[in-house]
Amino acid sequence: MARHKALRTFDLNLLKIFVAIWDARSLTIAGDQQGLTQPAISHTLRRLREQFDDPLFVRVGNEMVPTDAAKRLYEPLTASLQIVEQALLGQRFFRPADATRTFHVAMTDISEYYFLPEILQIIRSQAPNVKIETTNLDITNIHGLLKSGKTDIAVGYILDTENYTTMPMLHDRHVCIVRKEHLASSGELTIQDFCDLTFVDVSKSVPGYGVMERHLSDLHIERNVAARLSHLSVLPAIVRNTDLAALFPASVVSRLVNAEDFRVLRLPFELPLIPISVHAHKRFATDPAIVWLSKTISNAFTMSNPST
Repeated sequence: MARHKALRTFDLNLLKIFVAIWDARSLTIAGDQQGLTQPAISHTLRRLREQFDDPLFVRVGNEMVPTDAAKRLYEPLTASLQIVEQALLGQRFFRPADATRTFHVAMTDISEYYFLPEILQIIRSQAPNVKIETTNLDITNIHGLLKSGKTDIAVGYILDTENYTTMPMLHDRHVCIVRKEHLASSGELTIQDFCDLTFVDVSKSVPGYGVMERHLSDLHIERNVAARLSHLSVLPAIVRNTDLAALFPASVVSRLVNAEDFRVLRLPFELPLIPISVHAHKRFATDPAIVWLSKTISNAFTMSNPST
């Protein structure tokens, strides 16, 4: 009888807050992700503690650490939340022509610059009242954003895709580019030639670049990097106006403005292929709107890169 009463009085929104605090290990961050103020998230945690008769999360330094009871609850509660969310999403209908939804999409700045115009053209032809808001695809925080639902889909390369549904778009590879007047702009490089180049590079938080760095490290190849930037789209302008080289996505090289200003150098080794996909967290992957957007972006990307 007491169990039935507990079920009748249980607020399913508490599950979302429990998972948010678990993921963030911070009341402030969890509150921001769920659109709650600090007093509201603290009140919700008190309700959770009363519901389960356990502190659940205790502050250790700057982190909210789960108790043993919270650790036991995590898997069954997240599984329950996923079942409820998928059941609710499965009841939704999505008609692109009538939709007014705002989608939050994470992608790199280079994808925004070179591919988003074509993607938006197709989206607007099917769903003229849909809005797209993009954020930078950063591998250090994308998993939390997708899991919380703050970001609907990610377009690009991410690791650890076990919790995602993915729609492949292309396999990309980084190539080495220099300006056409560069001394190394003709012929095939030796490994020593490659090591003698000076590079402009991007942060390892940019998708795909960490994989490339690990591959070079496995080959015992160390580059001389003169500048490390936060955005890919700046690299071509720097390469065009300096003697710096860059490793750049092959799918974009032919699209560069005044592409004839650059030379692609043949490398003495193979760089790994990078799978570029549309990713949606499994918690939301059955949402008809997310399915439509993922397919639309995947198809648009594939159409704009027919040879990849």
